[in-house]
Amino acid sequence: MHLFIAECHLSGWRAAVEVLWAKNYTTVLPGHGAPGGPELYDFVLDYLDVAESALAASHTGQELKEALVSAYPNTGGVGLLDIQNSYLFAQG
Repeated sequence: MHLFIAECHLSGWRAAVEVLWAKNYTTVLPGHGAPGGPELYDFVLDYLDVAESALAASHTGQELKEALVSAYPNTGGVGLLDIQNSYLFAQG
């Protein structure tokens, strides 16, 4: 799933993931999507890095959505990007 970043607290996400990663869990149950392993932590941290750069470079919600879908074309929850972007980008 695409992560909901509208609260712009990406450092908090990173810190939470790092705390969980340090616990050495072998099974990870994400809020959405199939169970996985510690590779999900790698995905989240990578996504946050890409999202932070894309958000800084985007002037519109559509630009951000296109950047994230381009970077993660097989990630579900694309509709969440529209909801998130309604918080991030003021409507004229």
